[in-house]
Amino acid sequence: MAEKKTVTEEEIVTKKEPELVPVMLRRIPDPRASQEEFYSINFKNYLIRRGETVYVPKELKAIIDAQERAENEAIDYVNNLGIREA
Repeated sequence: MAEKKTVTEEEIVTKKEPELVPVMLRRIPDPRASQEEFYSINFKNYLIRRGETVYVPKELKAIIDAQERAENEAIDYVNNLGIREA
């Protein structure tokens, strides 16, 4: 049978909080666009308002940075193809 592990008071007190880093999402110029962005990591949800500096765990910052790089690469790709929006 599996042994049950109990959490001691010392483990609770010394539990490390995630390191928080600042992040600011660019505002979208379209007035109809939502100025909030939803993220979820490790079963924690975040709703980040664009144009405001907020502090998030560094793991979430890495996800946001990767998303921005992917968006920029997609924009560059479309621009290089010469495709224009209607």
